[in-house]
Amino acid sequence: MLGLLQPQQGQAGAPAQARAHFDQALAVGLPEPITHSSADYEALALRLVREPARLQALRTRLAAARTNAPLFGTRRFTRHLEAACRSLWQRHRQGLAPACFDVVPTD
Repeated sequence: MLGLLQPQQGQAGAPAQARAHFDQALAVGLPEPITHSSADYEALALRLVREPARLQALRTRLAAARTNAPLFGTRRFTRHLEAACRSLWQRHRQGLAPACFDVVPTD
């Protein structure tokens, strides 16, 4: 939902989907929607509904993060994934065993 500029609440220690929101919020520099209890989660939801300016501020920060946060860098990610695949293929063609390797940043 971050791609739709909809800040998502996440609760630390909650099921996997909520933890994913937690990780995504941190990745784009928006720790505000992260809560640590059900009561905090509910209070934040109510605060965002009652204070549209606060929700809009989160959306504005999220929109700005889309231009420079690695989470949204799909072209860069694709270039790195393609480079990793080329490295794997080269190792295979050379008859080398699988091994760990790093992808050199392409920026």
